[in-house]
Amino acid sequence: MIFIKNEFLNTKVTLILLLCFFYLRTNNENKNLIFLDEIVCSKINENGVNVVFLSDSWLQNPLGAPISLEERIIRLLWISAGQEFGIKNISDGSSNEYAEEYFYKLQNEKNISRDQIKEICKRSGFSIDDVKKELNEQNLLHQCIETIINSRGFLHVNSEEIENYYLNNKEYSEESYLIQRGIYKGKIIDFGKIEKQKNKINWQNPYFVKKNELSDDFKNKIEMVNENDIITIIQSDENVHIYKLIKHKLPELISIEERYENIFRFLQNEKYKNAYLIITKELIEDESINWKNIKYKNDCLNYLNKI
Repeated sequence: MIFIKNEFLNTKVTLILLLCFFYLRTNNENKNLIFLDEIVCSKINENGVNVVFLSDSWLQNPLGAPISLEERIIRLLWISAGQEFGIKNISDGSSNEYAEEYFYKLQNEKNISRDQIKEICKRSGFSIDDVKKELNEQNLLHQCIETIINSRGFLHVNSEEIENYYLNNKEYSEESYLIQRGIYKGKIIDFGKIEKQKNKINWQNPYFVKKNELSDDFKNKIEMVNENDIITIIQSDENVHIYKLIKHKLPELISIEERYENIFRFLQNEKYKNAYLIITKELIEDESINWKNIKYKNDCLNYLNKI
């Protein structure tokens, strides 16, 4: 994606013609093949022009696999919309620049130098500036999406929505057991004597264990005893381990207070996804976009339907 700033451009301009030439070195007799890159779409705003080229879909991405043409176009549309909100990309090498902040954190966490980062980029076939550009653009895209969705009020979740979700999506706590382990030195055969001298048993703090976390053997044993009964006794070297059931806790309906925060985050996340789809569709169908071919617009809408 390319952003072009021109003070002579205005909203009456319906098409910007740009020529981009790529020189490919091959082993063929013709060493300098020239390919004309095709403009897929462009979007004009008061800041200038954003353009997506066909080559954007097959050029390797410095941070991973190539981004599809549809993703490139949608990225352009969101960033163009964000620019109209006054969101700008900081790319001045300062500590406020996202890529610089990212590299600084990487250097500290991985204990590597900037020269080592440059070498890693170089081995991947890119300069550090290539990687910085992609990092900054991804951050800019995130800012644009967050700002626009929030400005539209899509993420508001009220208490009534939370209560309705709670009543229609009940959750229960898992069946569990409060178990206490006791230890004493000796043999299992001495347990009867030790039982009469309870002060010789070192009882640990009780702990809850979920039923599905128990082994089949332990589960069978625990289901056959009552609360405050011994579940099993196990010999381990010089020590004997005694397991006692303190409490059997059956599944209970989890209160709305316990689930409130999780439900809020879930509903807000669902609203975010829905808002992203709605606004992206609006951006694709915006009449101010200049499409090279209506096919590209339809491809974007079809891509959106698959998300």
